[in-house]
Amino acid sequence: MNDFALFFCQSVDIFLQAIIWLYLVRCVLNLLGADEEMPLMFFAVAMTEVFILPMRIIFDKLGWSDNMMIDIPGMLTMFTLSTVYMVFL
Repeated sequence: MNDFALFFCQSVDIFLQAIIWLYLVRCVLNLLGADEEMPLMFFAVAMTEVFILPMRIIFDKLGWSDNMMIDIPGMLTMFTLSTVYMVFL
């Protein structure tokens, strides 16, 4: 494996781990009742919402997000990212 491929794989590995950890931080802060104006919560939402938004749009178009108590699109997105992380890296 050449140096570029190794660097690329390591970069993707670090990036996916960071997104997964930020989502977990976001979930814990949300459970603790943190306001989205709190700097750490704002950062976690800003970094993870980019990945969750497409799943939210799909759920909204299908009408599945009405009165949802649990963040299913967020959970599915993180499950998908975790699966990609485990399978490809």
